[in-house]
Amino acid sequence: MTFYTFFFSDGREVSLPIDQLEWLQWLAKATPEQRARWTIEPGGYAIYWENLDDGIELEHVLSMQPLV
Repeated sequence: MTFYTFFFSDGREVSLPIDQLEWLQWLAKATPEQRARWTIEPGGYAIYWENLDDGIELEHVLSMQPLV
């Protein structure tokens, strides 16, 4: 399993098995180098990978709900 861990400024830590979640297959297929190159969207609501042209809203990470 491939996990991606999100560390939040309030001390929370969420690890998602990205290769087991259909809505994160695009991230699971990325190389470790590609996954390491992310930015926080203005307002801090999402993480975006420009080189993958995709992102994740932090609300979905915290609730583990896929984007629709």
